[in-house]
Amino acid sequence: MRPRSPAVRLLIAAFAVAAFAVSGPARPAAEDLNKELRLAAMIGDTETVDALLNAGAEFDSASHFGKTALMMAVESDSLDTVALLLRRGADVNARTVAGCTALTFAAENGHVGLSAMLIEQGANVQERTRVGWDALMIGSRYGIAQVVQQLLSIRCGPEGLRPRGALGADAGSELRTH
Repeated sequence: MRPRSPAVRLLIAAFAVAAFAVSGPARPAAEDLNKELRLAAMIGDTETVDALLNAGAEFDSASHFGKTALMMAVESDSLDTVALLLRRGADVNARTVAGCTALTFAAENGHVGLSAMLIEQGANVQERTRVGWDALMIGSRYGIAQVVQQLLSIRCGPEGLRPRGALGADAGSELRTH
């Protein structure tokens, strides 16, 4: 897919803002704006994501499956969009109805840089899906050696493997001190 020009992105953002401004009841308009945010994040359109957030889209709004804009940006491997959403306050540990997080999506797709960013921002490396899989298990399942090495280096310190639950919201601070 060819990247959109700044003019096209601006037109998309302006259309979304205009649609939001002229729509009827407030609740459906907000839901439409939130849906547009998730779609823009899904294609890694950082400028449109920023414009939609400025227009009032909720960064942690989720689809009916519980997927947020941050999760969609992670799946699309959009470093800039992920960084923007995290700066704006997106919940790094939000979960889908299946219990997946942005970190489990990063592990599944082999996005080592994004998983590092998520961990730095406090992603819980031992958070498990409803079926019991954490990011390390998912990376192993898909044979993504870089992700497995990265997550093992976080879960293992000089004292050895940390038990489940030993890392939480402060996982990013532990990463910075090693």
